Amino acid sequence: MTADLTNLLPPHRKRFLMRDYVFRLSVVALWLLILLVMIHTLLLVPSYLYAHQQIRDHEQQLATLQAAQSTATEQELKGRIAALGTKAKQLTALGKQATASGALRAVLAAPRTGVRVHGITYTPSAKPEEHKMALHGVASTRESLQQYLAALDALPFVAKAELPISAYAKERDIGFTITLTGNFMP
Repeated sequence: MTADLTNLLPPHRKRFLMRDYVFRLSVVALWLLILLVMIHTLLLVPSYLYAHQQIRDHEQQLATLQAAQSTATEQELKGRIAALGTKAKQLTALGKQATASGALRAVLAAPRTGVRVHGITYTPSAKPEEHKMALHGVASTRESLQQYLAALDALPFVAKAELPISAYAKERDIGFTITLTGNFMP
């Protein structure tokens, strides 16, 4: 006998067998595919659970960091507000202190007939009543120096005007240094 097999079935029977064979092969392939999907699903479940746990941990860590950051930001903000309050108090205190230019203007406004002022030294103090100013100059006569000293002593913002007695030693062209103490707030 030869290796060729002869198919003596009618054509409609051949088609039926072919469809039946393809159907069985499709069913087996479908079952294998379903089994493969189920195995992969079972193997992916632990990975999904791990990833889900990691996301939950990261969200919790993010919430903790945001809470800590908001607390740090609030602390920084409180510190900045306190610093601004301190600066505002300092600026308010500056408005109540005598300025060197204001003190000079106020002292130079005093009448000084026969007196020439050559130099002025202003020394502020921590206490507002103890600011000091030294006036250096030349007076033409004792009377003009005495009048100028009285005019300075009469100023409301000068607490004390001091002139050494030795300044009265000469009668004309008297060099002097008058020391004023006060708040110098006109």
